[in-house]
Amino acid sequence: MRPTIEVKYPDGRSENVELVKERSIVGRGTNADIRVNDSRVSREHCALELKGDKVYVVDLGGSNGTWLGSTRILANVREPFPQDIVVHVGPAQLRHVSTTPQFDPQSDLESRAFQPVAPMRPQAATAQPAGGAGPAMAAPAGPVGQSAASLQSTQGKLSMNAGERSGMQLSVANQSKIVDHYTLSLVGVPATWVTLPTGGLELLPRQSGNLNVDLHPPRSSRTTAGIHRLNIALLNRQGQVVAQTTAELEILPFDELRVDVRPNPLQSRSGGTLILNVENLGNAETDYRVDVIEPSDSLDIMVDPQTARVAPQQSRDTVIHLKPRKRNWIGSPNRMNMTATVTSSRQSSTVSPTYTQLGTFPRWLPILFLMACCVIIPLFAFLAWPEVKVALTPEPSATGTPENTPTSTPDIPATQTATRAIWLEADDDADGLSNGEELEAGTLPNAKDTDGDQLTDFEELKKEGTDPTNRDTDGDTVDDGEEALDPCLSAISPDTDLDGMRDDIDPDSCTGVTPTPSPVPDFALGGQVNNSDAHLDVLEEARMTWVKVQLRFGLGANPSSAVQDAAKFKEKGFKILLSVVGNKEELQRGGGYNQAFADFLGEIAPIADGIEVWNEPNIQNEWPVGEINPADYTELLRLSYAAIKATNPRTLVISAAPAPTGVNNETVMSDDRFIDGMMAAGARNYMDCVGVHYNAGATPPSATSGHPSDSNGHYSYYFLPMMDLYFDTFNPEGSSKLIPLCFTEIGYVTSDGFDKTLAQIGAKNFTWADGISVRDQAEWLEEALLRSCRSGRVKVFIVWNVDFESYGEDPQAGYAIFRPNEKCPSCETLSRAVGSLRNEGCMK
Repeated sequence: MRPTIEVKYPDGRSENVELVKERSIVGRGTNADIRVNDSRVSREHCALELKGDKVYVVDLGGSNGTWLGSTRILANVREPFPQDIVVHVGPAQLRHVSTTPQFDPQSDLESRAFQPVAPMRPQAATAQPAGGAGPAMAAPAGPVGQSAASLQSTQGKLSMNAGERSGMQLSVANQSKIVDHYTLSLVGVPATWVTLPTGGLELLPRQSGNLNVDLHPPRSSRTTAGIHRLNIALLNRQGQVVAQTTAELEILPFDELRVDVRPNPLQSRSGGTLILNVENLGNAETDYRVDVIEPSDSLDIMVDPQTARVAPQQSRDTVIHLKPRKRNWIGSPNRMNMTATVTSSRQSSTVSPTYTQLGTFPRWLPILFLMACCVIIPLFAFLAWPEVKVALTPEPSATGTPENTPTSTPDIPATQTATRAIWLEADDDADGLSNGEELEAGTLPNAKDTDGDQLTDFEELKKEGTDPTNRDTDGDTVDDGEEALDPCLSAISPDTDLDGMRDDIDPDSCTGVTPTPSPVPDFALGGQVNNSDAHLDVLEEARMTWVKVQLRFGLGANPSSAVQDAAKFKEKGFKILLSVVGNKEELQRGGGYNQAFADFLGEIAPIADGIEVWNEPNIQNEWPVGEINPADYTELLRLSYAAIKATNPRTLVISAAPAPTGVNNETVMSDDRFIDGMMAAGARNYMDCVGVHYNAGATPPSATSGHPSDSNGHYSYYFLPMMDLYFDTFNPEGSSKLIPLCFTEIGYVTSDGFDKTLAQIGAKNFTWADGISVRDQAEWLEEALLRSCRSGRVKVFIVWNVDFESYGEDPQAGYAIFRPNEKCPSCETLSRAVGSLRNEGCMK
């Protein structure tokens, strides 16, 4: 029989809900399984999970928390849901109504540890004074004399900054007549803030000792400033609560304002507006002031509003109105650098926007006017020349004398005019246009096809409407003559079917306009760099906004170094994706490695906009041989997701992209089988995005056949089948929410620009790419980017790679868009695609 939960809603009504799913979401969102329509309830507030015949409750990190009885449970930690305990979700209440007990609280360690006081506590227990500084409350778990203890904090209140570490000492006394072993339980703050003593404390009767709690709240906007009440319980050897005390932890406020301005730079002739966005990454509500200075005092600047308040994890916009004090009539653009300063009581942040005042009249206008005068005046004089008729000289009379014979000398200019008129009417090249019409059109009178595009000048002017002096009138790299012969193409439109894809890369220009699905919010383009900021100009040229860096984690790794490395990219205005790979030997040894890896990700989450959890766990290069298992990886993903979200809920959690392969043996598992196993293990619940690698392409993204190495139509060789497989696996029909794709590696390898081919350098696994050119690489990346955004399935598109230099058995430099000649053809095509997608509203 399935467990049934009674839900009492804030409006007083109740209903019984049978738990038919392994994980049911409680919240106010439309996708919640149990919907509580109240502003105090998060969209996804908590989850009820079934494990065997037991029910567990998991808080999903909402600001108001989830309460089991009178105790607030920790975020993202699964806790038992006992039969006789009420779960409070905001103003709503959940309780069991099943008549069949699901489990015995006395035999379940998790349930007993969750009860604040053991049921058999005698009435004679002494209460601790408020504040936790006095004697602790005794809570014997059984008859007097069997187990009794006291717990006392040496500090009633502890103040500290987020990001610091501090210790709290607790005094324990064994007041029983037996030797007992004690451990601690602490609630009131997230588990990631606290490290409890390992091993516990063993005391003889009437012996005392100390247990130390290590407090280390992270420097995060979710580490809320203010007083946090700590409820500390002392557990005996049987896991029963035998004493408890309270203490206060005060988190001091800190300010961290992230400032961004758009557009930057701004260009116009008469001013405009800038939008200054202030995001509060601190842990307390902050008042701030915005001041904008332009040193030359050439602008009238108005800031609206100049002062504002912003809450943690929130942002506000301020409008900066700019108006030049003088007109720039004719001349070079006037560049004005400004400094916008955002000041709070504890911090000051600056950003440097630039305004460029363009000339009212472009500099070339007077030059054009003078040139026009030089052409028009002589032409006017030529056309206005008086026409002189030539008088024919009569033959001399037989009787007349030479002196008396009328004579007339022909007028030379008049003769030239008559000859020119005859020539203008002629058609020297027999193309159907007179010489005069060709002069007027700028074509050659003695050549039928001036621009060499296989269309005569007459056909271009009179039939096609194209430019006879330009073989590619619409600029889509397809000659006018070729497009004129194709009924699906137009020589005067670069996108004949108006589907947003240029004719030269559109596989089917006859289909008409294809509706674009709603894009995934904040679709982004980025590139993976060789762990340095040496070529950030290449990313800027391609209009990339994300940088991917790969890190290696080993036990004892210091997260601060990773944070510092990432900060240099953040300072340049890029968002950062950290791909973190562990050590497979340490993973194989176990011993808490999974949790250590997850904790490391939690430590670096505040600096990361996205984290890819591991890399290609389906091959022996990254995972222990013989132990490749999607369920094991999903458990690692689950722990990592909880740790990341606990310190920075805004960090995008991306599952590890498997290596695309169709092989299955002890050393490798095919990626389709691996992602099926992940889905079956519940990985969909522990990710924001599905990681995908596509790096074996040798055909345009629209192709589904023709790969040099393909003999059986394997999906991994082709872009569209690869995208369909991953999306459909993690988004089955009826899914409550969309899990988008994140291409954390997508690239095309080419040997162009290198002295040796891929075969010659020993890259035997890549010889299928020897026919790919740099132009192919550029155009295919452009098409893949356009298709990704327009599909409505992809959130992140990371180009593999930007500037790697190794060119050997693993030809990483062959994938680089920064080529050996220090040029980047792909930057131009990617930038062009970004412009198109922004115009469509598919990208910001």
